[in-house]
Formats: sequence, structure tokens, C-alpha cells
Amino acid sequence: MTDPDALTLAYLDTRPVDAARVLEQLEPAAVGAFLTTVPVRLAAEPLAAMAPWRAGRALAAMEPARAAALIEAIPAQRCPYFLRAIAPEAREAILEQVPTRRARALRRQLRFAATLVGAHMHAETATARADSTVSEAIALVRATPGPVQVHVVDERERPVGVVPLAALLASAGERSIDALVDRDCPPLAADLPLTQVDPVEGWEGWPERPVVDSARRLVGCITLARILAARREPVAEISAGAGPGGVLVHAYAAAARGLGHTLAGLVAGRGGRHGPY
Repeated sequence: MTDPDALTLAYLDTRPVDAARVLEQLEPAAVGAFLTTVPVRLAAEPLAAMAPWRAGRALAAMEPARAAALIEAIPAQRCPYFLRAIAPEAREAILEQVPTRRARALRRQLRFAATLVGAHMHAETATARADSTVSEAIALVRATPGPVQVHVVDERERPVGVVPLAALLASAGERSIDALVDRDCPPLAADLPLTQVDPVEGWEGWPERPVVDSARRLVGCITLARILAARREPVAEISAGAGPGGVLVHAYAAAARGLGHTLAGLVAGRGGRHGPY
């Protein structure tokens, strides 16, 4: 998939969201190789419509200059979530190709204080559109590291609910997943302080919850176990874009740490994504 013809280019141009759905079923390296052969104008919109971690891995597979050109063409509010999915060294190589003012702004956006949900979320989510079939969703699950459920989004990338893996695997392949969606799983904001996350309300039956950006678009997911563990960690800020000057240190409030210790038992034995966190 390295030599796009006129029909392929027309498809990218006129149906970018549908194209993104196709690209999400490929290995990110293959997506990166393919989009390198496509004009930036045509590659940017499908890339922007992809799940953030997949788009980020595709960018990482490109030459930094090419990735930087796409970063410039992608809506600004989406870029930080794509860049967080890229290893620090590769990410910095891309940012060095971005105009100075823009790169400085992106580095600021990339920094999450360790007290915020976004610093601890998993960017690698199994994400499907509501009109996907069970077979399409299963293909996405197989291409996602360690999923525990499928997060279903609308045409604007906003979460509408989740599908447990057991329900997905027990359904006929041609069935629409929209009929399987449980719509009661509430999202969390990426910029929400950990201390403001209710450890009981909203977690009943959910191994993880979706995390959304300021436009309520899905950017990741997080487990209650990870939130409680993070409350106990008096660590430096998790800064995906840390540059010169190092990492800013944020001390946790004693009350928050105590609350984390008290509530840790609530998730004992529940397990979670990638081990206990």
C-alpha cells in the first residue's frame, strides 16, 4: 500500500473519516509509509480522524520533516494527543522541524501535571465508530495492546459508550456494534485533577472509563486502580514534552495521599489494564 492511484486519492479527499477507519485496521508503520506517499493536504484529514495513539504511531514511522508537515496541517487541539503516543526522542526530532513558536506551544500543551487524569491515562484504546460491524471492531481489538473493552465514538470522535469484549466476541460478525453499546459509562476530562475523581460514582461495572479532551473527544482511557495508585505517588510531573529546564516537581497534598491509601482497597482484586494499573 505505497503507491496511491487517483481513486485512492479521491477517496482520501472526499471520505476522510471512512479512510481513517480503514487505516486504523493497518499497522501504524504501514499507515505512516502510505501517508508519506500522499500529498499533505490529503493525508492530514484522515490522520486527524484516527484514534490518537494510532495517528501518533503512524507519525513516528515517518521522516521527522514529513511528520512535522502533517502536524502543521492537523487541527491544533488534536496534536498534543498524537504527540504523546510518540517516544520522547522521536517526538523531539519532529518538533525540531516545526516552526519555533508552534513547537513551543505544543511543548507547553504536552505537559500534564501528575495531579491530572491526562498524565496517567492509556492512549492506546480500542476505538470503533458506532456504525462499525462486530468483525471490524474485533479487527481493531486485535491491533490494540491489552484492551478490556471497545470504546465507541460518534462521527466527531466523542464517546457514546462501550462494548465489553465478551459481548463483542459472542456476537455475529455482520452485526452492528451500535446494538451492543452500553451508554452508561461516563467519561473523565483529561485536565480533571485526580483528587476530584469520585472513586465510587461512575465506576460500577467498568474496568476503565474513557478520557476526553476539552472538545469531549476521546483521547484515552483510565482505570480506577491507576487513579488511586497515582494519588499515592509523590512523583515529579509526567511531562511528555519536557525539554530544556527539566521536569517540574509537584507535591501531592497530604489529604489526597491519605485518601488514596484509604480507598485503595476498593479496587483490590479488580485488576486492570496492563496489570494492576
